[in-house]
Amino acid sequence: MGLEFAYKEKLIARSGYSHGINRLTDSFVSIGVGFKGKYVDLDVASLLGLSEEENPIREKLRVSLSLNLEEIL
Repeated sequence: MGLEFAYKEKLIARSGYSHGINRLTDSFVSIGVGFKGKYVDLDVASLLGLSEEENPIREKLRVSLSLNLEEIL
Protein backbone atom coordinates (compact mmCIF):
# COMPACT_ATOMS: atom_id res chain seq x y z
CA MET A 1 0.00 0.00 0.00
CA GLY A 2 1.38 3.42 -0.78
CA LEU A 3 0.78 7.07 -1.51
CA GLU A 4 2.43 9.18 -4.18
CA PHE A 5 2.29 12.92 -4.83
CA ALA A 6 3.70 14.41 -8.03
CA TYR A 7 4.48 18.10 -8.42
CA LYS A 8 4.47 19.20 -12.07
CA GLU A 9 5.38 15.60 -13.04
CA LYS A 10 9.02 16.33 -12.10
CA LEU A 11 9.26 16.01 -8.31
CA ILE A 12 7.59 13.03 -6.65
CA ALA A 13 7.12 12.29 -2.93
CA ARG A 14 6.25 8.74 -1.91
CA SER A 15 5.37 6.81 1.20
CA GLY A 16 4.32 3.21 1.59
CA TYR A 17 3.70 0.28 3.88
CA SER A 18 4.57 -3.36 3.26
CA HIS A 19 3.26 -6.11 5.54
CA GLY A 20 5.51 -9.14 5.83
CA ILE A 21 3.76 -12.13 4.25
CA ASN A 22 6.21 -14.83 5.33
CA ARG A 23 7.48 -13.21 8.53
CA LEU A 24 6.25 -10.24 10.53
CA THR A 25 9.84 -8.99 10.70
CA ASP A 26 9.56 -8.21 6.97
CA SER A 27 7.04 -5.39 7.62
CA PHE A 28 8.34 -1.90 6.90
CA VAL A 29 7.42 1.68 6.04
CA SER A 30 9.15 3.54 3.23
CA ILE A 31 9.52 7.28 2.67
CA GLY A 32 11.10 8.62 -0.48
CA VAL A 33 11.48 11.29 -3.11
CA GLY A 34 12.07 11.12 -6.81
CA PHE A 35 13.10 13.42 -9.64
CA LYS A 36 11.97 12.80 -13.19
CA GLY A 37 14.07 14.38 -15.94
CA LYS A 38 13.94 14.06 -19.71
CA TYR A 39 16.71 11.47 -19.86
CA VAL A 40 17.23 10.32 -16.24
CA ASP A 41 14.98 9.40 -13.29
CA LEU A 42 16.38 9.35 -9.74
CA ASP A 43 14.59 7.83 -6.74
CA VAL A 44 15.79 7.77 -3.13
CA ALA A 45 13.87 5.94 -0.40
CA SER A 46 14.46 5.13 3.25
CA LEU A 47 13.14 1.82 4.59
CA LEU A 48 12.12 1.78 8.25
CA GLY A 49 11.50 -1.64 9.81
CA LEU A 50 8.49 -1.98 12.09
CA SER A 51 9.68 -5.00 14.06
CA GLU A 52 11.84 -4.93 17.18
CA GLU A 53 13.77 -7.92 15.84
CA GLU A 54 16.86 -7.39 13.68
CA ASN A 55 16.12 -7.30 9.97
CA PRO A 56 18.44 -6.70 6.99
CA ILE A 57 15.85 -4.34 5.44
CA ARG A 58 15.70 -2.12 8.52
CA GLU A 59 17.02 1.45 8.23
CA LYS A 60 18.41 1.11 4.72
CA LEU A 61 18.65 3.72 2.01
CA ARG A 62 17.59 2.64 -1.46
CA VAL A 63 18.75 4.59 -4.53
CA SER A 64 17.45 3.96 -8.04
CA LEU A 65 18.73 5.54 -11.24
CA SER A 66 16.84 4.97 -14.52
CA LEU A 67 17.83 5.98 -18.03
CA ASN A 68 15.26 6.66 -20.73
CA LEU A 69 17.04 5.10 -23.70
CA GLU A 70 14.17 5.87 -26.07
CA GLU A 71 14.78 9.62 -25.57
CA ILE A 72 18.57 9.30 -25.70
CA LEU A 73 18.71 7.28 -28.93
